[in-house]
Amino acid sequence: MFKEVLVRDILVKGAERKEPGDIDKLAETLGKCGLLQPIGITKEMELVFGYRRYLAAKKVGLERIWASIIPKEHVEEARFWENECRKELTVEEKTKAGIAFETYLKSVDGTPSKFPGRLAKDAREAAAKKAGFSSET
Repeated sequence: MFKEVLVRDILVKGAERKEPGDIDKLAETLGKCGLLQPIGITKEMELVFGYRRYLAAKKVGLERIWASIIPKEHVEEARFWENECRKELTVEEKTKAGIAFETYLKSVDGTPSKFPGRLAKDAREAAAKKAGFSSET
């Protein structure tokens, strides 16, 4: 079951990551694209998974966020599978995603020389970075 909840009501107890990584980048994406995957909480509003999404939502000032309600008896199982079922993209998939992103950047202003929302940047470099490569690769 999914439910829209107030970010301020979420209780973070044990779902924190030691190294949350680049929250600014995630917050920027959340601000542009919205929440792509809901967080997980118990009916008592305790965070089960999605700590980084939670931090990003707070950073961009979201008042509400979509959450999957996890029964108490399945909390540890849900935490495990949320992380275990991820699959890294292959090099081919990253390349395809990078090309698609470059095409998107070009469509925004018609040229590859500008990156939306930032000072002039090469679209190929930005797309390569998004895909996890250097623009030289």
